[in-house]
Amino acid sequence: MEEIYEALVGLCPTFTLPGPWHSIACDPAFFCLPKDNAAILLELRQQFADADLIKSGIVKTDETNSLIWHPDLIVEGAPIWVIRPKPNEKPTGLIAQMRTIGKATWALYWAFQEHRQKELIAATDDQVVVVYSMVDLAILQSLGIAAVPGDKWSPLSKPELQYLRQALRITSSNASEPEGPISLILANWSLATLDPLDIEAATTSWSHLVDLYQYLKLPFDSFALWKPSQQNLKQLSFQVQYFNAKGIRARILDCLENDITDIDAELIDKRPAPQTIPEATRAWQQAERNTMNQVGSQNAFELLCELHESQRFDPLIAEAMQASDALERNALLTLAETSRLVQPQVLLITEKLRRSIGEKGTRVSNVVSKEEMASVLAQVDRVIALTKGVQACRQHKPTKKALGLKSSEPLSKPSASTPKNSQH
Repeated sequence: MEEIYEALVGLCPTFTLPGPWHSIACDPAFFCLPKDNAAILLELRQQFADADLIKSGIVKTDETNSLIWHPDLIVEGAPIWVIRPKPNEKPTGLIAQMRTIGKATWALYWAFQEHRQKELIAATDDQVVVVYSMVDLAILQSLGIAAVPGDKWSPLSKPELQYLRQALRITSSNASEPEGPISLILANWSLATLDPLDIEAATTSWSHLVDLYQYLKLPFDSFALWKPSQQNLKQLSFQVQYFNAKGIRARILDCLENDITDIDAELIDKRPAPQTIPEATRAWQQAERNTMNQVGSQNAFELLCELHESQRFDPLIAEAMQASDALERNALLTLAETSRLVQPQVLLITEKLRRSIGEKGTRVSNVVSKEEMASVLAQVDRVIALTKGVQACRQHKPTKKALGLKSSEPLSKPSASTPKNSQH
């Protein structure tokens, strides 16, 4: 088969990227059959037996028993991908219309056999983009971004799922491997036409992967769905016209970092919002572990602060306003205001330390500055003193000092405005 594939490639021109991408040199691993391809078939028949050509999958017989091209090879404007396991070796497979030619195996398997893939994956921070057209595949590979065809992804059979985990380095033995898992990103838009409309195969595959992650607990948390924002897509459209390949590649990699939805974010969007502080704390910590979704982390943090406000600080203020004793009222108000200020800082510092310990063991130097830690600890001490003072106040009439209040602090009512918390 290898000799037939090599002969076919030698008789055909390299594919030319279409439309706005035409100025970018196409990866030579992509070729196409010209419209006038009868002469090519004749040449192949002179070199190889008809039975071997049929066995290779590049031709088939019609109703008159005449040899004709495999229909996937003669789709106008669509490239064919030549798979070579090593440079300068004869090709072992062809991929056309997102499927393998002459082989029953999954196209994804052959895509990972291409000799450049490992190099491209390493050059893009272990990312692989799943695309749904051969032109999109050729565009990304030509830009030096690893891509694979999105055929037969929903549903995945058990052997396909097993191979996928192995190829993406997320097998059960992954802990002993020096390399981390590969991030799989499904492109839910058309690069060839710069069209943002959803691709049905992408959304169907994505839904299937989310179900596998949620119900089978498979470690697919590094998977994501990719669709550029309207602004980024407009910017990319201009840059494709005027930038060179290096500049366009950088722009696409930037979109891959900022315009994706990961699986955890997808599930969080479908879950009811946390109703209690412990639920919101767990949701925020889970979002914090997801470095691919900074917006989700910020939203989770803001919700947590809002629940602290409504379930902790507002009740303290309401209790203060009902207190008949001026010292007790002032202590409660001061406790509420001080807790409101220190709580976001404590949350962020605690999460920084927890994450650092998880990544570096017990070495957490430089995670939080000494000044920042001292400031927060001083405020925490004051919250503790105020809490003890309020408890003491209900037993007897303590002084301001016993309540943790400064002698200069007035016995005032709370401010009507509530400061906004933000995550930095």
